[in-house]
Amino acid sequence: MTRISAQATTGVSGERLCYGIDRSNCIPMDAGEPIRHWDREVTYNGEDTLYNVLTLDKYIKYDLLANILYNDEKISEHTIVSLYSSGMVKEIRVGKKRYRIHGKKYLGKK
Repeated sequence: MTRISAQATTGVSGERLCYGIDRSNCIPMDAGEPIRHWDREVTYNGEDTLYNVLTLDKYIKYDLLANILYNDEKISEHTIVSLYSSGMVKEIRVGKKRYRIHGKKYLGKK
């Protein structure tokens, strides 16, 4: 019986192999369950009027969400809002309604 073997040093794209693995078409595997951004805990960061959140530099991380509330949700600029955040999740609460954004994606209200 004859054994045939081959040894390659480059992959299909001509790049060198890494421990015998062609990394040119590797993709990350999905691991765990998808993150539910509404389940994420957020930390209280204060309270102010929506107008101040829209205009003051200290609230710049809430700018996109505040503009959505003012322009799309038609919330008055004089409304007192509570500010919360955790990493890329930002939340503004108006009374019992919660509005969230993750990065640049508006998650809506609850």
